[in-house]
Amino acid sequence: MIINCASKMPPVSKLSSREIDALSIEWTLLVLEDLPFCTEENKTKTISISKYWRDIFDLKDIGDSKYPVIEKVVKFALSIAEANASVERLFSQLSILLKNTETNWKPIQ
Repeated sequence: MIINCASKMPPVSKLSSREIDALSIEWTLLVLEDLPFCTEENKTKTISISKYWRDIFDLKDIGDSKYPVIEKVVKFALSIAEANASVERLFSQLSILLKNTETNWKPIQ
């Protein structure tokens, strides 16, 4: 799934074949990681997606990010959602405005 997402990144952010291989390895390691914030008692708690990924990005391996390629892909994916939110709100507001305006139109006689 993450490889598919990474392959859809625009040319500016496109991953090299080496990074794609690293992404596959990082993803496997992340799945096997015993995350300190994913305990039995935390399974029922709600956590924001940004906090979840921030906690993962804060994991270090000899001072460096443990999952740098995953971080690159996830930040790109989350930025798309954030960038589209304001546009979607605008279209929603315009739709409401048009519906309200249409109900007030009267035919010219």
